Amino acid sequence: MDHRVSPSAEVEMAVVVEQLKKKYPGGATVALAVNQTESGQGYAQGFKKAIEGTNLKIIKEAPLTDPNAAATTLKASGAQVLVDAGVTTDCLTLSMAVGRAGWKPDTFVQPANCVDGKSLYEPAGEAADGQQIMVWLKDPGNRSTPRTRRSRSISPTWRRRATRPRSTTTRSTAGPSPT
Repeated sequence: MDHRVSPSAEVEMAVVVEQLKKKYPGGATVALAVNQTESGQGYAQGFKKAIEGTNLKIIKEAPLTDPNAAATTLKASGAQVLVDAGVTTDCLTLSMAVGRAGWKPDTFVQPANCVDGKSLYEPAGEAADGQQIMVWLKDPGNRSTPRTRRSRSISPTWRRRATRPRSTTTRSTAGPSPT
């Protein structure tokens, strides 16, 4: 049984920002690739809201209407972190464009809708190595939160594509589970 669920883009980006604050306690520069759809804009706005009052700074933003142009523009910014505020169709195209541009940002964050490794990351090969993807898992055995019809709790997990094909590593995030 598949227990994957996805909360709002705002909740997801808040968790992403918490992870970035832990990795970069002194702050970091961010390049933001934004899909121009309502979904992409939701991710972008959620990220911008979540970084308010932090040492994370967006130094360049580019639309994903042309992933190659976006990758080139964002690479030129020198940002440490690349955040994809995109939709499923952007996952592979942005990965490939970043690879063609020869860019290896220190941290490359893809949204939860990019979780399908077989169809999205295997074709990208090395271009997808090291990317971080938020995975939301529903734990039907967790009785610490009130029951709802859809789920009992949601806990975020980071999945990082390893350098070896078909191998992933997973680490859990700290903090309360958003419900």
